[in-house]
Amino acid sequence: MGDLGVQAALVITTGFGEADAERTRLEGEPATVTAEEGIRVCGPNCIGLANSRSETVLTSACSHKPESGSIGLASFEAATSHSVSTR
Repeated sequence: MGDLGVQAALVITTGFGEADAERTRLEGEPATVTAEEGIRVCGPNCIGLANSRSETVLTSACSHKPESGSIGLASFEAATSHSVSTR
Protein backbone atom coordinates (compact mmCIF):
# COMPACT_ATOMS: atom_id res chain seq x y z
CA MET A 1 0.00 0.00 0.00
CA GLY A 2 2.83 2.39 0.75
CA ASP A 3 4.11 2.09 -2.81
CA LEU A 4 0.69 3.33 -3.98
CA GLY A 5 1.10 6.55 -2.02
CA VAL A 6 -1.16 5.61 0.90
CA GLN A 7 -0.06 7.73 3.87
CA ALA A 8 -2.72 6.89 6.46
CA ALA A 9 -5.34 4.24 7.24
CA LEU A 10 -8.38 4.24 9.47
CA VAL A 11 -9.38 0.78 10.71
CA ILE A 12 -12.97 0.96 11.94
CA THR A 13 -13.76 -2.42 13.43
CA THR A 14 -14.52 -4.35 16.59
CA GLY A 15 -14.24 -7.91 17.81
CA PHE A 16 -10.48 -8.27 18.06
CA GLY A 17 -8.68 -8.71 21.38
CA GLU A 18 -11.87 -8.79 23.40
CA ALA A 19 -13.08 -11.84 21.44
CA ASP A 20 -10.42 -14.55 21.82
CA ALA A 21 -6.70 -15.36 21.59
CA GLU A 22 -6.67 -15.71 17.81
CA ARG A 23 -8.27 -12.32 17.33
CA THR A 24 -5.83 -10.82 19.82
CA ARG A 25 -3.05 -12.02 17.51
CA LEU A 26 -4.84 -10.63 14.46
CA GLU A 27 -5.31 -7.26 16.15
CA GLY A 28 -1.58 -6.55 15.84
CA GLU A 29 -1.32 -7.32 12.13
CA PRO A 30 -2.52 -3.94 10.79
CA ALA A 31 0.09 -2.15 12.93
CA THR A 32 2.85 -4.46 11.69
CA VAL A 33 1.92 -4.04 8.02
CA THR A 34 1.46 -0.29 8.22
CA ALA A 35 4.72 0.21 10.11
CA GLU A 36 6.60 -1.76 7.46
CA GLU A 37 4.98 0.37 4.73
CA GLY A 38 5.41 3.71 6.55
CA ILE A 39 1.65 4.26 6.87
CA ARG A 40 0.11 5.99 9.87
CA VAL A 41 -2.84 4.06 11.30
CA CYS A 42 -5.74 4.76 13.62
CA GLY A 43 -7.41 1.59 14.92
CA PRO A 44 -8.41 -1.16 15.06
CA ASN A 45 -11.34 -0.89 17.46
CA CYS A 46 -12.04 2.77 16.83
CA ILE A 47 -15.01 4.72 15.52
CA GLY A 48 -12.92 7.21 13.59
CA LEU A 49 -11.20 10.52 14.11
CA ALA A 50 -11.81 14.24 13.84
CA ASN A 51 -9.43 17.16 13.37
CA SER A 52 -11.12 20.52 13.85
CA ARG A 53 -8.20 22.54 12.48
CA SER A 54 -8.35 20.84 9.09
CA GLU A 55 -12.14 20.33 9.32
CA THR A 56 -11.62 16.60 8.82
CA VAL A 57 -14.21 14.20 10.25
CA LEU A 58 -13.73 10.52 9.46
CA THR A 59 -16.50 8.83 11.40
CA SER A 60 -20.20 8.13 11.12
CA ALA A 61 -20.68 8.87 14.83
CA CYS A 62 -20.35 12.64 14.46
CA SER A 63 -22.91 14.49 12.37
CA HIS A 64 -21.17 17.88 12.49
CA LYS A 65 -17.69 19.32 12.14
CA PRO A 66 -16.28 20.27 15.54
CA GLU A 67 -15.37 23.90 16.03
CA SER A 68 -11.68 24.73 16.11
CA GLY A 69 -10.35 25.60 19.56
CA SER A 70 -7.35 25.49 21.82
CA ILE A 71 -7.68 22.00 23.37
CA GLY A 72 -7.19 18.46 22.14
CA LEU A 73 -8.99 15.27 23.13
CA ALA A 74 -7.90 11.67 22.88
CA SER A 75 -10.48 9.20 24.14
CA PHE A 76 -10.62 5.44 24.40
CA GLU A 77 -14.37 5.59 24.92
CA ALA A 78 -16.57 6.53 21.98
CA ALA A 79 -19.49 7.77 24.07
CA THR A 80 -17.21 10.11 26.04
CA SER A 81 -15.59 11.65 23.01
CA HIS A 82 -18.93 12.06 21.25
CA SER A 83 -20.49 13.68 24.32
CA VAL A 84 -17.61 16.14 24.75
CA SER A 85 -17.47 17.05 21.06
CA THR A 86 -21.17 17.87 20.87
CA ARG A 87 -21.21 20.40 23.70
